[in-house]
Amino acid sequence: MLRLGTMLPLAAAAAPTVASALAPAVGAAASRVMARTFLTRVHTGTVKTKEVFGKYKAVLEPGLHFYIPFVTEISPELSTRVELIDVQSWSKTKDGAFASVDIQHAVRMRANEEDVCAFVYNIDDFKEILTARTMNLIRSTTSQVTLDQLFESEHMLVAEVEETLHPWASKYGVTVESTSVVSITPEAAVRKAMNAVLIADREREATLHAAEAERLELGEGIAAMRQAIMAGYNRSVAEFVAASGVDATEAARIATTVDYLDTLRQMAREGGVIFMPYGPSSDALGGSPPTSAAHAAAPPIDPATLELAISKGVLTANAVTDAKAKTAEAKAAATSQTS
Repeated sequence: MLRLGTMLPLAAAAAPTVASALAPAVGAAASRVMARTFLTRVHTGTVKTKEVFGKYKAVLEPGLHFYIPFVTEISPELSTRVELIDVQSWSKTKDGAFASVDIQHAVRMRANEEDVCAFVYNIDDFKEILTARTMNLIRSTTSQVTLDQLFESEHMLVAEVEETLHPWASKYGVTVESTSVVSITPEAAVRKAMNAVLIADREREATLHAAEAERLELGEGIAAMRQAIMAGYNRSVAEFVAASGVDATEAARIATTVDYLDTLRQMAREGGVIFMPYGPSSDALGGSPPTSAAHAAAPPIDPATLELAISKGVLTANAVTDAKAKTAEAKAAATSQTS
């Protein structure tokens, strides 16, 4: 065994060598500790506050800053960039509907010393307080309007929030860049009812448009049919006048006689109609004189003329028998009056 007297000289001889070997590692570690302890870094777009013995000292802007540990306290970074704060609140409208209103604020803390101090030392939790005040404004504003009015007047809600909250936020060093309504969402039952009303309105409008289109189409068809009938009638009368030599008045009288006989036949077929004869040769119920001198003086229609009218389409073929009988009766009446 080595004696103590022998070991001490050996340790003394090895000490310089060990110290020189450990010096770089110890120095690097000490440097790191000192750097972490006495230096702080502030990133771009942020600031920090510096307190000495618990009292505010300065605002640290972006860069590298030296401080004395245990004496100086550095706050966490405070962002000076624009941030978004979403606020969602359920509220009841004037007509009793429940809706979720989602509002979004774009806020930014001002970087000057006075505003940073106001933000750090004058308010505890700016985001939480801003959210609570916004929800209160949403509830108080939406309770004064109906659900339809709320959808139509989003700008009124935004104006109310801006007028109330922007000056308040400015007192704490924060600028509210913008406020916007992201969405208004009624509860599921209300949405279903609104969709049902919308569908019913659209179906009613579609039905009205279809009925209007059908009415116009039917009217155009009837108008075209009547024009075709009148064109054919005028053509037939013109051909009849040209072939028979009668004037237009006589042709019109013949056409009226045809319509009269066709009407009587139609009335007889349908039944349930009481016909009361009326004319120059009728003395039923005391008889009545002709309504005009021209009607009384009108000559009987010649059978040949009737045949020609039939061929030209002025008279219908099924009315010729009645027309001939009427003409014969008129001739007999005229002969008896002459005698």
